Amino acid sequence: MSQQLMVVGAGLMGSGIAQVAAATGWEVTLRDISEPALDRAMQGIDVSLSRFAAKGTLTADDKDAALARIQTTTDLETAAGVDLVVEAVSETLEIKHEVFATLDKVCRDGTVLATNTSAIPITKIAAATGRPEAVVGTHFFSPVPMMQLCELVRGLKTSDETLATARSFAEEAGKTC
Repeated sequence: MSQQLMVVGAGLMGSGIAQVAAATGWEVTLRDISEPALDRAMQGIDVSLSRFAAKGTLTADDKDAALARIQTTTDLETAAGVDLVVEAVSETLEIKHEVFATLDKVCRDGTVLATNTSAIPITKIAAATGRPEAVVGTHFFSPVPMMQLCELVRGLKTSDETLATARSFAEEAGKTC
């Protein structure tokens, strides 16, 4: 069974994270608050994957398979069955708290809750949950499909297991941590 990922936020970073995850075999649900944002994200992912196919770094079949592995939704509660969530919403603590509080309620035990934040302390984001040990920073660099780095950041209570899962995900996506 393939691994299940939800990316919350379909902007430049979120769509890039969804793309690299889907291209490496993850089943991805890309979530945003608006259908037009999701449509734009999917169009951008299609264009980006097409460029890789044109360069010969990806086959047309692999491109189609990656696109088929991405589903879109406006419903955050569909995170209930995923293995990993990567949040990539605006760099506003209140918005991130709202997202993480909802994820805390709907995600099963064992789900890793990651944030792509570049500025907000992980411990502050984790405070919105009852499981701070499951929260980790996965700071991808832009543009995600091109940049090979992913900075992993622990909160004060991030567990070793959570960090290992985040590292495994990033490395599977072709990133150096």
